[in-house]
Amino acid sequence: MLHRSYGCYLPPNGWNCRCTVEQVLRDDYPMSDPEMAKAAGDACTDEPKMRMFRYNAGQEMTVFPKKHPYLPKGCGDCPRRGNLTLATRPDRALPQCRTCGVVFKECRKIGEQRLKEWKLKKIPEREGLSINADNFKTGSLLITRQSVKGVIGHTLNLAVRDSLLGIENGVANYKYIGWRECEMGDDGVRKHPEAAFFLYYEIEIAGKTYYANVKANRDRKVEELYCIRDKCNISNLRRDDFPTIENW
Repeated sequence: MLHRSYGCYLPPNGWNCRCTVEQVLRDDYPMSDPEMAKAAGDACTDEPKMRMFRYNAGQEMTVFPKKHPYLPKGCGDCPRRGNLTLATRPDRALPQCRTCGVVFKECRKIGEQRLKEWKLKKIPEREGLSINADNFKTGSLLITRQSVKGVIGHTLNLAVRDSLLGIENGVANYKYIGWRECEMGDDGVRKHPEAAFFLYYEIEIAGKTYYANVKANRDRKVEELYCIRDKCNISNLRRDDFPTIENW
C-alpha cells in the first residue's frame, strides 16, 4: 500500500460504514487505477466538512482525525487522541477527556507506589536524606519523608512528583532566587512554626520551569524541601541576607 491515495482514504475510519481493506496477491486480482480512485475520493469529499474523510488512521496512529466533531474541544492536538473515548469530564482540574482522566489516574497510582518504594528505600525515617550541593545556601538539602508527602500534596503534576526519584542528581540544577518570611494565618498564628523562613529555588523539570519551596528548619538547622510548585510570586521575595543559622 505504497500509493499516496492510501494516505488519504483507508477504511475503517470510525464512521460505522463497515468498510474494510484486505491485502491480496497482485497475481490473483487485476490492478486498479490508484489515480482514478483518489480522484473519485477527492470529488466526493470536496466540501470543507467532508475533507475530514481524507484520513488514514493507521498512518496517523489515531482513531479520529484532528478536527473530528466527536472530539471534545481542545482535544484535537492531544498526543493521546488516538485513545479517546470522546467524552468530557465535568471538572477541569484533571485532564478534560475522560480517557485522559483514566490514564492520569492509573499513572498517578503507579507513580505514588513508585515514590513510596523509593521513599522507604532511600530516606531514613528519622534522619532523612541529606544531599550536599554548593548551590544551596547552607551547603545541603534535606529530603525527609514529610518532604515527599509535601510535594505530592501540593501538585498533581506527575513529572514534578517523579522528579524526586532523581533528586540526588537533580539538586545540581536548583538556582536560588530569594527568601521569604513565614506568613501569618487568619487567626493571627504564625504558619509553619517549625520553619524560621522559606528559601526559593528555580528548577527545570521536563523542559518547564518550577519553583522549589525550601524551609529553614529551626530545630535541625538545615534547608528542608517543603514542596515544588509551578508558580512563584518572585516580586515578593527578598534578596537581602537572610538570618544566620544561629538565629533560626
